Amino acid sequence: MSHFLRTSLCRWCAVIAVALAASVAHAAGYEAPQVRKLDRKGTVEVRAAVVASDDEAPSHARGRALGLARQAAVEFVGGVKVKTGSLSFEQVRGSDSSELLQVLTSVRADALMVEEELVSSRTLPLQHGGYRVEIVLRGRVLDRTSASDSDFETELVLPETNLVEGEEVKLSVRASKDARIYVIGITDDGATVLLPNSFHKDTRVRAGRWLDFPDEVLHEKGIRLVAEVPDGKRRVREALLVVALKGRRTLDSVKPRRGESFRQVHANESGALIADLLQPLLDIPSSEWSFDQVVYEVEAR
Repeated sequence: MSHFLRTSLCRWCAVIAVALAASVAHAAGYEAPQVRKLDRKGTVEVRAAVVASDDEAPSHARGRALGLARQAAVEFVGGVKVKTGSLSFEQVRGSDSSELLQVLTSVRADALMVEEELVSSRTLPLQHGGYRVEIVLRGRVLDRTSASDSDFETELVLPETNLVEGEEVKLSVRASKDARIYVIGITDDGATVLLPNSFHKDTRVRAGRWLDFPDEVLHEKGIRLVAEVPDGKRRVREALLVVALKGRRTLDSVKPRRGESFRQVHANESGALIADLLQPLLDIPSSEWSFDQVVYEVEAR
Protein backbone atom coordinates (compact mmCIF):
# COMPACT_ATOMS: atom_id res chain seq x y z
CA MET A 1 0.00 0.00 0.00
CA SER A 2 1.50 3.30 -1.04
CA HIS A 3 1.38 6.31 1.21
CA PHE A 4 0.84 9.86 0.09
CA LEU A 5 1.76 12.74 2.34
CA ARG A 6 0.16 15.96 1.18
CA THR A 7 1.05 18.57 3.69
CA SER A 8 1.98 22.19 3.28
CA LEU A 9 5.71 22.57 3.27
CA CYS A 10 5.14 26.29 3.43
CA ARG A 11 2.86 26.35 6.40
CA TRP A 12 5.63 25.23 8.73
CA CYS A 13 6.81 28.41 10.29
CA ALA A 14 9.49 27.99 12.87
CA VAL A 15 10.63 29.90 15.47
CA ILE A 16 13.65 29.09 16.65
CA ALA A 17 14.11 27.47 16.51
CA VAL A 18 11.55 27.57 17.06
CA ALA A 19 8.95 30.61 18.85
CA LEU A 20 10.26 34.05 19.45
CA ALA A 21 9.26 36.95 21.71
CA ALA A 22 6.20 38.71 20.33
CA SER A 23 6.79 41.95 22.18
CA VAL A 24 9.73 43.86 20.75
CA ALA A 25 10.89 47.14 22.19
CA HIS A 26 10.00 50.24 20.21
CA ALA A 27 12.52 52.92 19.39
CA ALA A 28 11.03 55.21 22.04
CA GLY A 29 9.28 54.81 25.37
CA TYR A 30 11.78 52.65 27.23
CA GLU A 31 14.99 52.80 29.24
CA ALA A 32 18.03 50.58 28.93
CA PRO A 33 17.43 47.43 31.01
CA GLN A 34 19.73 46.63 33.93
CA VAL A 35 21.09 43.08 34.01
CA ARG A 36 22.52 41.35 37.08
CA LYS A 37 24.32 38.02 36.88
CA LEU A 38 23.19 35.37 39.37
CA ASP A 39 25.13 32.44 40.80
CA ARG A 40 23.72 29.70 38.58
CA LYS A 41 25.35 29.47 35.18
CA GLY A 42 23.47 31.45 32.55
CA THR A 43 20.99 32.87 35.09
CA VAL A 44 20.35 36.60 35.24
CA GLU A 45 17.92 39.08 36.73
CA VAL A 46 16.79 41.93 34.52
CA ARG A 47 15.08 45.18 35.50
CA ALA A 48 13.26 46.79 32.60
CA ALA A 49 10.87 49.72 32.28
CA VAL A 50 8.76 51.29 29.55
CA VAL A 51 6.73 54.49 29.37
CA ALA A 52 3.27 54.25 27.82
CA SER A 53 0.53 56.65 26.87
CA ASP A 54 -2.96 56.42 28.36
CA ASP A 55 -4.12 54.95 25.05
CA GLU A 56 -1.90 51.89 25.36
CA ALA A 57 -3.29 48.88 27.18
CA PRO A 58 -1.28 47.95 30.30
CA SER A 59 -0.95 44.36 29.06
CA HIS A 60 0.66 45.62 25.86
CA ALA A 61 3.06 47.88 27.74
CA ARG A 62 4.00 45.02 30.05
CA GLY A 63 4.62 42.88 26.99
CA ARG A 64 7.03 45.49 25.64
CA ALA A 65 8.87 45.49 28.95
CA LEU A 66 9.12 41.69 28.91
CA GLY A 67 10.45 41.81 25.36
CA LEU A 68 13.15 44.27 26.43
CA ALA A 69 14.12 42.14 29.43
CA ARG A 70 14.36 38.94 27.37
CA GLN A 71 16.44 40.66 24.74
CA ALA A 72 18.80 42.13 27.35
CA ALA A 73 19.23 38.72 29.02
CA VAL A 74 20.10 36.97 25.77
CA GLU A 75 22.53 39.70 24.72
CA PHE A 76 24.20 39.75 28.14
CA VAL A 77 24.76 35.99 28.42
CA GLY A 78 25.18 35.06 24.77
CA GLY A 79 27.10 38.11 23.68
CA VAL A 80 24.98 38.23 20.53
CA LYS A 81 23.10 41.27 19.30
CA VAL A 82 19.38 40.60 19.08
CA LYS A 83 17.90 42.51 16.18
CA THR A 84 14.16 42.26 16.74
CA GLY A 85 13.36 39.77 19.46
CA SER A 86 14.46 36.87 21.60
CA LEU A 87 13.23 33.34 22.05
CA SER A 88 11.35 32.60 25.26
CA PHE A 89 10.31 29.05 26.12
CA GLU A 90 7.53 30.42 28.31
CA GLN A 91 6.00 32.20 25.33
CA VAL A 92 6.59 29.27 23.02
CA ARG A 93 4.93 26.77 25.33
CA GLY A 94 1.70 28.78 25.54
CA SER A 95 1.47 29.90 21.92
CA ASP A 96 -0.67 28.56 19.13
CA SER A 97 0.40 28.33 15.50
CA SER A 98 -0.94 31.74 14.58
CA GLU A 99 0.98 33.43 17.38
CA LEU A 100 4.18 31.58 16.52
CA LEU A 101 3.93 32.71 12.92
CA GLN A 102 3.51 36.33 14.00
CA VAL A 103 6.71 36.38 16.03
CA LEU A 104 9.13 35.33 13.30
CA THR A 105 12.32 37.30 13.65
CA SER A 106 15.69 37.53 11.99
CA VAL A 107 17.56 36.72 15.18
CA ARG A 108 19.46 33.46 15.23
CA ALA A 109 18.51 31.30 18.18
CA ASP A 110 22.03 30.62 19.39
CA ALA A 111 21.01 31.89 22.84
CA LEU A 112 17.54 31.14 24.18
CA MET A 113 15.60 32.44 27.20
CA VAL A 114 14.42 29.60 29.44
CA GLU A 115 13.14 28.96 32.98
CA GLU A 116 11.56 32.39 33.03
CA GLU A 117 10.05 33.95 36.17
CA LEU A 118 8.37 37.34 36.43
CA VAL A 119 9.56 38.40 39.89
CA SER A 120 7.61 41.66 40.03
CA SER A 121 5.58 44.04 37.90
CA ARG A 122 4.16 47.44 38.81
CA THR A 123 2.44 50.29 37.01
CA LEU A 124 3.12 53.89 38.08
CA PRO A 125 1.09 56.89 36.83
CA LEU A 126 3.09 59.82 35.45
CA GLN A 127 2.47 63.40 36.50
CA HIS A 128 1.77 64.73 33.02
CA GLY A 129 -0.21 61.75 31.72
CA GLY A 130 0.58 58.22 30.74
CA TYR A 131 2.23 55.67 32.97
CA ARG A 132 5.40 53.69 33.54
CA VAL A 133 5.62 49.89 33.74
CA GLU A 134 8.52 48.43 35.71
CA ILE A 135 9.30 44.71 35.80
CA VAL A 136 11.91 42.39 37.23
CA LEU A 137 12.45 39.22 35.20
CA ARG A 138 14.62 36.31 36.27
CA GLY A 139 15.60 33.58 33.85
CA ARG A 140 18.23 31.28 32.45
CA VAL A 141 19.73 31.68 29.01
CA LEU A 142 20.62 28.55 27.07
CA ASP A 143 23.77 29.67 25.27
CA ARG A 144 25.51 27.90 22.40
CA THR A 145 27.72 30.81 21.45
CA SER A 146 30.28 29.66 24.03
CA ALA A 147 30.01 25.95 23.21
CA SER A 148 33.26 24.04 23.65
CA ASP A 149 32.68 22.48 20.23
CA SER A 150 31.75 25.56 18.21
CA ASP A 151 32.47 23.63 15.00
CA PHE A 152 29.40 21.42 15.53
CA GLU A 153 26.94 22.93 13.08
CA THR A 154 23.72 21.87 11.41
CA GLU A 155 22.49 22.95 8.00
CA LEU A 156 19.00 22.60 6.54
CA VAL A 157 18.31 23.57 2.93
CA LEU A 158 15.45 23.60 0.44
CA PRO A 159 15.94 23.74 -3.34
CA GLU A 160 13.91 26.97 -3.38
CA THR A 161 12.65 29.38 -0.73
CA ASN A 162 9.94 30.78 -3.02
CA LEU A 163 7.59 27.98 -3.97
CA VAL A 164 4.43 27.62 -6.02
CA GLU A 165 1.36 25.77 -4.79
CA GLY A 166 1.41 22.14 -5.90
CA GLU A 167 5.19 22.01 -6.23
CA GLU A 168 6.92 18.95 -4.81
CA VAL A 169 9.76 19.72 -2.44
CA LYS A 170 12.63 17.80 -0.85
CA LEU A 171 14.46 19.02 2.22
CA SER A 172 18.09 18.16 2.94
CA VAL A 173 19.90 18.35 6.27
CA ARG A 174 23.42 17.59 7.44
CA ALA A 175 25.57 18.02 10.54
CA SER A 176 29.30 18.63 10.78
CA LYS A 177 29.63 15.75 13.30
CA ASP A 178 27.91 12.37 13.63
CA ALA A 179 24.46 13.16 14.98
CA ARG A 180 20.77 12.32 15.19
CA ILE A 181 18.42 14.67 13.34
CA TYR A 182 14.98 16.08 14.27
CA VAL A 183 12.98 18.31 11.94
CA ILE A 184 9.75 20.11 12.87
CA GLY A 185 7.54 22.38 10.81
CA ILE A 186 4.80 24.74 11.99
CA THR A 187 1.78 25.85 10.00
CA ASP A 188 -0.99 28.26 10.86
CA ASP A 189 -3.16 25.24 11.62
CA GLY A 190 -0.72 22.95 13.39
CA ALA A 191 2.74 21.44 13.62
CA THR A 192 4.34 18.31 12.19
CA VAL A 193 7.44 16.33 13.14
CA LEU A 194 8.85 15.47 9.72
CA LEU A 195 11.86 13.54 11.00
CA PRO A 196 11.78 11.01 12.54
CA ASN A 197 8.58 9.38 11.24
CA SER A 198 7.22 5.86 10.90
CA PHE A 199 8.78 5.52 7.44
CA HIS A 200 12.16 6.94 8.48
CA LYS A 201 12.70 6.07 12.13
CA ASP A 202 16.48 6.15 12.23
CA THR A 203 17.65 9.71 11.55
CA ARG A 204 21.31 9.25 12.43
CA VAL A 205 23.68 10.90 9.96
CA ARG A 206 27.42 10.68 9.46
CA ALA A 207 29.44 13.86 9.64
CA GLY A 208 29.02 15.98 6.52
CA ARG A 209 26.60 13.61 4.77
CA TRP A 210 23.23 14.87 3.58
CA LEU A 211 19.97 13.30 4.76
CA ASP A 212 17.19 13.85 2.22
CA PHE A 213 13.49 13.70 2.91
CA PRO A 214 11.79 12.16 1.16
CA ASP A 215 14.65 10.08 -0.25
CA GLU A 216 14.37 7.93 -3.37
CA VAL A 217 13.09 4.89 -1.48
CA LEU A 218 10.29 6.85 0.19
CA HIS A 219 9.50 8.66 -3.03
CA GLU A 220 8.95 5.32 -4.75
CA LYS A 221 6.55 4.39 -1.92
CA GLY A 222 4.49 7.47 -2.68
CA ILE A 223 5.71 9.78 0.10
CA ARG A 224 5.54 13.36 -1.10
CA LEU A 225 5.98 16.85 0.31
CA VAL A 226 3.70 19.14 -1.65
CA ALA A 227 3.49 22.89 -1.13
CA GLU A 228 -0.02 24.16 -0.41
CA VAL A 229 -1.71 27.46 0.35
CA PRO A 230 -4.70 27.64 2.72
CA ASP A 231 -8.02 28.57 1.14
CA GLY A 232 -8.51 32.31 0.82
CA LYS A 233 -4.79 33.20 0.88
CA ARG A 234 -2.50 34.13 -1.96
CA ARG A 235 0.84 33.71 -0.20
CA VAL A 236 2.10 32.27 3.10
CA ARG A 237 5.46 32.44 4.83
CA GLU A 238 6.66 29.51 6.93
CA ALA A 239 9.81 27.74 8.09
CA LEU A 240 11.45 24.55 9.23
CA LEU A 241 13.49 23.91 12.38
CA VAL A 242 16.16 21.22 12.72
CA VAL A 243 17.93 20.04 15.87
CA ALA A 244 20.97 17.74 15.75
CA LEU A 245 22.18 15.76 18.78
CA LYS A 246 25.54 14.06 19.05
CA GLY A 247 26.05 10.45 20.03
CA ARG A 248 23.19 8.31 21.29
CA ARG A 249 21.06 11.13 22.69
CA THR A 250 17.40 11.12 21.64
CA LEU A 251 14.33 13.33 22.01
CA ASP A 252 11.66 10.70 22.58
CA SER A 253 8.97 13.27 23.41
CA VAL A 254 8.66 14.35 19.78
CA LYS A 255 8.71 10.94 18.15
CA PRO A 256 5.54 9.64 16.44
CA ARG A 257 3.23 7.79 18.79
CA ARG A 258 2.01 4.26 18.18
CA GLY A 259 -0.17 4.19 15.08
CA GLU A 260 1.02 7.59 13.80
CA SER A 261 2.94 8.04 10.57
CA PHE A 262 3.98 11.54 11.59
CA ARG A 263 3.68 13.26 14.95
CA GLN A 264 1.14 16.01 14.31
CA VAL A 265 -0.61 18.46 16.62
CA HIS A 266 -3.33 21.05 16.23
CA ALA A 267 -2.66 24.78 16.15
CA ASN A 268 -3.22 25.32 19.86
CA GLU A 269 -0.65 22.61 20.70
CA SER A 270 2.12 23.84 18.41
CA GLY A 271 3.92 25.80 21.10
CA ALA A 272 3.99 22.81 23.42
CA LEU A 273 5.50 20.64 20.69
CA ILE A 274 8.29 23.15 20.04
CA ALA A 275 8.95 23.37 23.78
CA ASP A 276 9.20 19.57 23.89
CA LEU A 277 11.84 19.79 21.19
CA LEU A 278 13.91 22.54 22.81
CA GLN A 279 13.45 22.11 26.57
CA PRO A 280 15.61 18.93 26.86
CA LEU A 281 18.58 20.90 25.50
CA LEU A 282 18.84 22.51 28.94
CA ASP A 283 20.21 19.28 30.35
CA ILE A 284 22.55 18.60 27.45
CA PRO A 285 25.99 20.26 27.21
CA SER A 286 25.91 23.02 24.60
CA SER A 287 28.68 21.26 22.69
CA GLU A 288 26.36 18.29 22.12
CA TRP A 289 23.59 19.96 20.12
CA SER A 290 23.12 22.34 17.23
CA PHE A 291 20.27 23.62 15.10
CA ASP A 292 19.25 25.59 12.05
CA GLN A 293 16.11 27.10 10.56
CA VAL A 294 14.85 27.95 7.08
CA VAL A 295 12.12 30.46 6.24
CA TYR A 296 10.33 30.27 2.90
CA GLU A 297 7.16 31.32 1.10
CA VAL A 298 4.62 29.63 -1.14
CA GLU A 299 2.36 31.38 -3.62
CA ALA A 300 -1.05 30.21 -4.83
CA ARG A 301 -1.46 29.39 -8.50
